[in-house]
Amino acid sequence: MGLLSDALRPRQQQQQLPVYQPPGSPSKERFSDDEDDYYYSDEDDSPSSSSRPSHSGYSSRSVSDTMGSSGAALLLPKRPKNTSFTGFFSRFRFRLPTKVTRYVLLVVMGTTLLFIFSLVRASQVENWKVVNGEVPTRPAPPPAWEKFPFLERYYGGIRTLMPLNESEPEYPRENEPVSLGGPGSGEEEVDENKGRSETKPDERVETIDKKAVPPSSAWSNYRHRSVEDNVKECFIDTANQIRVPELRYYTGRPHGFPNHIGGSYELLNLPEDICFERYGRFGPYGFGYSSRMGGLGTGEHSENEGAELVWDSRPHVNFGEVDWADAQRRCLQLNAHRFKAVPTKKAGPQGFINAVPETDKKQKREETAADTPTSSVKENGKPTAEAADTASSDNLTKTGRTAIVFRCWDEFFFREDDIANLRSMIIELSLGSGGRYDVHLLVQVRNDAAHPVWADQEVYEKRIRDVIPKEFQGLVTLWTETQMLSLYQGIHDKWTVGPDHSVHGSYRGLVMAMQHFAYLHPEYDHFWHWEMDVRYTGHYYDLLTKIESWAKEQPRKGLWERNARFYVPATHGSWDDFKHLARVQTETAGPQRRPVRLGPGAARRRERLVRV
Repeated sequence: MGLLSDALRPRQQQQQLPVYQPPGSPSKERFSDDEDDYYYSDEDDSPSSSSRPSHSGYSSRSVSDTMGSSGAALLLPKRPKNTSFTGFFSRFRFRLPTKVTRYVLLVVMGTTLLFIFSLVRASQVENWKVVNGEVPTRPAPPPAWEKFPFLERYYGGIRTLMPLNESEPEYPRENEPVSLGGPGSGEEEVDENKGRSETKPDERVETIDKKAVPPSSAWSNYRHRSVEDNVKECFIDTANQIRVPELRYYTGRPHGFPNHIGGSYELLNLPEDICFERYGRFGPYGFGYSSRMGGLGTGEHSENEGAELVWDSRPHVNFGEVDWADAQRRCLQLNAHRFKAVPTKKAGPQGFINAVPETDKKQKREETAADTPTSSVKENGKPTAEAADTASSDNLTKTGRTAIVFRCWDEFFFREDDIANLRSMIIELSLGSGGRYDVHLLVQVRNDAAHPVWADQEVYEKRIRDVIPKEFQGLVTLWTETQMLSLYQGIHDKWTVGPDHSVHGSYRGLVMAMQHFAYLHPEYDHFWHWEMDVRYTGHYYDLLTKIESWAKEQPRKGLWERNARFYVPATHGSWDDFKHLARVQTETAGPQRRPVRLGPGAARRRERLVRV
C-alpha cells in the first residue's frame, strides 16, 4: 500500500493543479496598471482591506506561494504604490514631454512681460499728454443753430399770398421771449427751444384755405424799380427782332413767410412787398420749355398754372443760337454816348474785350463838336475856356462802367440753374442797363500741363470749346497758377495751408488773377467778384444799383469798422445807432496792432527793426 500510494501521489498532485480563472473584477485590469491602486478609496489615501475581493485558493498568488524559494527569487520587485492621483483623476493622468513644457512656460512668461511693458508705456504716454495739455476732452455741445426750430413757411406757395401787413410771419414772433444768453448758455435755453420745437405748426401759424393762383404782373409795371435814363433798347439777336424778356412778380407774401433777421430792406430801398415764382423768375430765360426750342429742358411737366403769362406778350427765345459776347458789344455800341472815354487798348485774342473803338469815339466827338456853336468852341483857332469847361463837365456827367466777373474752373459742370442764372445776369445787368455792366467768366485751367493753353492759340480756344457752353464761350478769360507765378514772382509761398493750396492759386491768391484781369480791362471803373453759386430771387439790376447808391452815401471814416460787423436791426436799432456803436467799440477797444506796412521799402524797414 505504501508503494502504491507513493506511486500515485504525483498523479494526484497533477490533478490538483489550479485552473486559470478570470478575475472577478474586470475593471481592475482595464483601468489600472497597478493592482494595488484599485483598492484605494476615493475618500482617503489609506488602503482599505474591506474592499479587497476574495480569491480562491487557485489564484495566481496561491500558485506563487507554492513555488519554492528559487522561484520567488526570479520574481520582479513590486512597484511602489502611487498615491498622488487617486479615484477619478487616476484614469486620465498623463505626463507632458519636457520640451513642450519648456515652450509653454516661455510663452507664458513672454506674454506676461509684454503686458507689463505695455502698461508701463501707456502710463508714460498718458502722463506726457497730461503735462502737454493733450488730454482728450468731452465733445463740444452742438452749435446754436442746430437748436433753432424748423421753419416751415418758407415754401408756403403762391396760393397763400397775402398782403405784407397781414402775412403774420412765422419767425420772429412779437410776443416770443428772447434769450439773452449766448450759445449753450444753460438749461433755460434748451427748455425754451424744446418747447418751441414741440409746438404744432397749427399753433405757430394759423392755417388758411388755399386760393386760386393770383395773376402776376410784369416787372416794368413795378413803380419802385430802378430805371436807367437815356438808354437805347438792346436786342438779343443781330437782326434786332428778339426783345429782352420781362420778369413777372406777385404782390404780397405767402402766409407765415418768416421775416428777415439781418440787414434792412428800408435802408437799401429793396422791394419787400412782392415775391417771385420759378416761372416768373427763370421762365424768360428758358425754364419751362424743351431744349429743342432753346430752353433748359426742365420744368415742363410740373404744375405751371399761371406760367403762360410769361410768354404771352413775347414768345420763347432760342438761347442755343445766342452769342452773349456779341450781344453785349452791340448793346454798348448803341449807348456809347453815355459812358466816359477810356484809354484805348488793343483787343487781344485771349479774353472778352468790350470797349468803344477809337474811331467811334472820334466820331462821337465830331458829332458833339458839330452840334456846339462855333463861337463858343474856338476863338482864333483855339478852344475857349467855356468850351474846356463844357468838355470837363461832360466827362463828369458820363457814367463809368462795371464788370461782373464770375469765377469758376475749367472742370466746372454747368447745370440748368447755373445757365439760367448767367442768362438772367447778362440780360438784366448788361442789356437792361444799356451796356453799363458787362458779364465775364474768369476760368482757371487747373491742369495746365495737360492743357498748355499758353503754348498755342488753338489750344486756348479748344479748351474753351470743350468745357464751356457755346453761348458763353465768348465771355471767357483763362488763367493758370503758372501764369500767376510768372507775374508775381516776388511772393514766396510757405505752404501754410498745405501743398494743395498755393499762394498763387484760387484758394489763397485769386486777387492776383483779378488784378491781372483789371489790367487787361481798363474800360471798367469797378469790378464785382461773383461766385457761381450766388443767387438772388429779385431783379439783379435793381439790387446792384440800389446797393451802389446806398454805398456812395456812407462816410469813409469808420467804413472798415462797420464792415467788420453784422447789422441786426432787432439788436442794434437804427443804422445811426449801429454806426455810433461801431465807433464807440473801436475807440474803447484798447491799443490796436500796428498796421502792416507794404511797399518796396517794407522789407528793408523790417530788417532794420530786427537788427535793432
